[in-house]
Amino acid sequence: MNGVKNASRLLLFPRFDIIWGLPVDYMHAICLGVAKKLTWLWVDSSQRSRPWFVGDQVAAIDHQLQASLPARLVKSLPRSLREKQHWKAVEYRNWLLYFAPVVLEGFLPPVYLQHLLIVVRALHVLLSNYIDTSILDIIEGNLKIFLQAFEKLYGLATLSFPLSSGSHVTSSLPPLL
Repeated sequence: MNGVKNASRLLLFPRFDIIWGLPVDYMHAICLGVAKKLTWLWVDSSQRSRPWFVGDQVAAIDHQLQASLPARLVKSLPRSLREKQHWKAVEYRNWLLYFAPVVLEGFLPPVYLQHLLIVVRALHVLLSNYIDTSILDIIEGNLKIFLQAFEKLYGLATLSFPLSSGSHVTSSLPPLL
């Protein structure tokens, strides 16, 4: 297994599992992986012929977005979807968890909105202050359902490593709980 330049020194540790020994990076896997991928699929002009495309309605979506009151945990209103290429990870997080599920209702076809809600619900549980370990299997199952449905809804070509690594986020939790 090679890193950017050569094999990782972590491989020298005899009982270290390089695959399962590192937690999923939430910022890259979820915020800049799942949230960014979905946002680009929904609004990028290259997706114009797709059933999930809402890019021609960005002005109306932005109007809804700017009219939204920030959730208790969000410090400021989100920037326009037209500026998504400049969004930081926290802006993608806020969009995914707090704004998109509400703002996209009526724009995004229901099957895609329901798909979004699968991952949003799972993430709200995983990001809470207390996680009931008895539901981790359910959350992991929901993340797998999200990933399988993602392939069916958006196509195999749209899958990427950060997206698929997001489904493994619960694997790093049990030792911590």
